Amino acid sequence: SVCLAYCVYHAHSTIPKLNARQWLTAALLGATGIFAYNIFFLYGLQHISAGHGALVVAFNPVAVTIFSWLCLKETMSVKKALGVIIALGGCFFVISNGSPMKLLNGGIGYGEWLILGCVVCWTLYTFIGRIAHQQGLSSLIMTFYAVCIVCTMFAVLAVYQGIITDYPHYSIRVWASIIFLGVFGTALAFTWFIGAVSQVGPTHASAFLNLVPIWAILLGVVFLGE
Repeated sequence: SVCLAYCVYHAHSTIPKLNARQWLTAALLGATGIFAYNIFFLYGLQHISAGHGALVVAFNPVAVTIFSWLCLKETMSVKKALGVIIALGGCFFVISNGSPMKLLNGGIGYGEWLILGCVVCWTLYTFIGRIAHQQGLSSLIMTFYAVCIVCTMFAVLAVYQGIITDYPHYSIRVWASIIFLGVFGTALAFTWFIGAVSQVGPTHASAFLNLVPIWAILLGVVFLGE
């Protein structure tokens, strides 16, 4: 609903129709960056703390940079390579809870594996977003269609698991969290990120995700007592 209102407000016209190729792009955007990403992330947070999860997600910029270098032939400077090595070391340190040697013995927990699934999804989402921009549609329009498709995916999943029947019992705090995630964590955040990818490229845009774990740790301490 928020994405639709935001889209209409900025477009001041009817929502453009998509061709078959654009529908496929929108479906892939929604399936990877919104549907699968949130499934991995929210289930992963049931097993690890918010701050820990955000630190693992900080692997996103590294994954995007490596993918850009290997698949899009972007240059890998000495500074970029050094940053990737430092970031990889930090991620391995966090995933192993301070004991990187555990990784050689299968010491990664179930929650960490789920959060690493987010990294794969976000990397795919970033580059599909670049393809969407090349197809001539704005980030706002593509996000609108992607969210519409994802709403159907989540509705089917919620009905299948019987979750949707529990909504009359949700507290005000739960509804506030849902609204916040819908407005700020999805409609605005995903639209702005794809817009950033179209303006500065996937590697540069993803670099700003390094700010996520900083704020997640601080807010986890303040609000969750982590």
